[in-house]
Amino acid sequence: MIYPDPPSDDREPELNRSGETARTLVLIGLVFQMVEVIVLLVIGLFLLLHPMVYPILGAVVLLLGILGIVWLALVYFFSYLPTGAGLYEEAEAPTLVFALLSLLTGGIVSGVCYLVAYVKLRDARG
Repeated sequence: MIYPDPPSDDREPELNRSGETARTLVLIGLVFQMVEVIVLLVIGLFLLLHPMVYPILGAVVLLLGILGIVWLALVYFFSYLPTGAGLYEEAEAPTLVFALLSLLTGGIVSGVCYLVAYVKLRDARG
């Protein structure tokens, strides 16, 4: 059996329309989630640096912002990169998990984006 040559590093893999839509939705979800993380970090720093306000609350909010940065990295590596590479089946489960956890933790817009991306990944798979 003859296999086609793998694409060179300068070309992106070919994605079908649902795959492209899923990749775009995951990226939009990442951007909204990044905005949420930045807001948490700013609020946490404000609360931590002003002693008249609750510094313990500031430390907790700052910790949530730092955990949000880790969350962004997880979504990028387990959902966005596989979707961009055309590995739809590998990206399905993490995208659904990120969607549900985002919805449960208050990230409504990013959670909905991830949920619709999950549906598009199922469409792209076949």
